[in-house]
Amino acid sequence: MNRAHLIGGGCGEHLIRTMLARECSSAMQCEDAHQALLEAMQNKFISSPFLASEDCVLGGVIVLRCCRCSDAQPSPDIQAILVEFLWSHTTESMCVGYMSAQDGKAKTHISRLPPGAVAGQSLAIEGGVCRLVNTATTVDLTTPTSPHATPTSQMGHASSPKPS
Repeated sequence: MNRAHLIGGGCGEHLIRTMLARECSSAMQCEDAHQALLEAMQNKFISSPFLASEDCVLGGVIVLRCCRCSDAQPSPDIQAILVEFLWSHTTESMCVGYMSAQDGKAKTHISRLPPGAVAGQSLAIEGGVCRLVNTATTVDLTTPTSPHATPTSQMGHASSPKPS
């Protein structure tokens, strides 16, 4: 079972009219969270019929999705959880930060639209994946744990312009 936690920000009217948080939360039930978030931001936000008259659709979301790992556990007493930490935005930039109780200071990242992308008409999506073993494990999203994971510091942007 997947659990997704989401927070959004941006132009409040755009977020409410498109029900962006609900749409992104529903999208997180898919297997490929990155692709699902990309499609939700493009189809349910930027290209929303509720915002058809808007030239500039501004908003962003942060998603934390957790699921129990289905592969073999090292022992029956240890539970592993796969955590996906994703963010997407249509604004020029978005600051993301995180830390654990064991960290001395927060890790931060400024996400920006790719060169040539137009704020409010294009989007960026980034993130990382980590595996938690027990609840005392420190989370480091810069270390991939699956063959398909990409470190946060190296993940590229997906840019998708608003259709004309």
